[in-house]
Amino acid sequence: MFLLIGLDMTLAQKHELSELVMALFALPFILFSMAGGFLADRRSKRTMTIGVKIFEVFVMLLALAVSCGGSGNCTRESPRLGKRAGRCSRAFF
Repeated sequence: MFLLIGLDMTLAQKHELSELVMALFALPFILFSMAGGFLADRRSKRTMTIGVKIFEVFVMLLALAVSCGGSGNCTRESPRLGKRAGRCSRAFF
């Protein structure tokens, strides 16, 4: 949200963009909360935790592979992208 301060936009455009960002942030929680509750009722907490962590590692490795482009020439942004992907996968947990 603080990044909006430096953008060269009108105040109305900043408000619209901030509303969109907040809606997109809440969307995974709204979409996956019922499925997560269903799975939590059917599976043990241990199984769910292990599954989510395996998924998290897979997503981070995939993000790293995509950002390196398959050539092994990783940029400075590659670790940051992996961390962001990990944070996104934690929304499921």
